[in-house]
Amino acid sequence: MPGSAFNRFTSAKEYAEGLRELKAHVVPSAAGPFVTHLVRVELTLVRLLDIDESAPRSGCWSIPRGWHYAFFAIRPGCSLSWNGHDVSFGEVLLAGSAERLHQRTAAAAHFAAIGIRSAVLERYARGLADRAAAITKAASTLDVPAGVLRRLMQLHGRIVRTARSRPDAVVQPETARAIEQELIEALAMCLVDGRARRLST
Repeated sequence: MPGSAFNRFTSAKEYAEGLRELKAHVVPSAAGPFVTHLVRVELTLVRLLDIDESAPRSGCWSIPRGWHYAFFAIRPGCSLSWNGHDVSFGEVLLAGSAERLHQRTAAAAHFAAIGIRSAVLERYARGLADRAAAITKAASTLDVPAGVLRRLMQLHGRIVRTARSRPDAVVQPETARAIEQELIEALAMCLVDGRARRLST
């Protein structure tokens, strides 16, 4: 059922539970408070998360079966390590169905996660490019043209701002369909125009 929520967590365990379908295990790696602000929008074809963590940590994340998830940093200077590979601001990590990933941060981090049903994402990407898109089961980084990534980031930011100020608005049927359409097309363009590099395991 579609839904939207904005939460503040002061417990790593509660934060991991808030990530729900990603079945995360989170371990803070520095002394002191670990506070996370999490915005989540859950629609029929799309999941959108905005994650703002106050301190470094490590952990494991699982991609739901039948879905692909894209992760990217929101702030310049923010670097996320996935399976030992640093993914910097301006890069997109794409992870496939049922994949288990190890993630680590070295400082406070603010990043986005967008989940889309794999079959839908592939169909849109092929429709845009008239060819097979760079959708793989193994986690890959995408080098995406600046304008394409800017569109995705601006769209993510607009949806997050609406979810925080008017959470009921983003799940209204007409609005939800428009959000799904825009997000799927924006991420599909990243696949079509981006250059994929598989993460080493």
